[in-house]
Amino acid sequence: MFGSRTSLLVGLAVVLISATTGVALGLSCAYFGGLLDSFIMRAADVQLTFPSILIALLVDGLTRAALPREMHDAMALYVVIASLSLANWVQYARIVRGAAMSSCEGLCRGGACHGRFGGARSCSAMCCRTSSVRCS
Repeated sequence: MFGSRTSLLVGLAVVLISATTGVALGLSCAYFGGLLDSFIMRAADVQLTFPSILIALLVDGLTRAALPREMHDAMALYVVIASLSLANWVQYARIVRGAAMSSCEGLCRGGACHGRFGGARSCSAMCCRTSSVRCS
């Protein structure tokens, strides 16, 4: 029973950390756009070229080289959680960024920016900055 508790702890922690990180980065990319969006999404593209297990093994190898053996053995669970979280945030960030940008374009095309729903003031800054449809 102890093995299943450990697996459940690792799985829940990895999903919680990677989802939180991915959603925060995806929303910030969609909202701010520009260089921040380009930099984070290119880093995500590079990370997607490597398999997740390779990234996890790389992080484990780096921590094994950097920490003494006793400390690495004591922190093995945390290293596994951190390495798998680092490998899995990309999917959440790309999905959230795409959903935020498409819903924003839908608002602009639906008339929220053209005076039907309170004039140009009702159009959010995100809609006007990142959308291909410009609010006038």
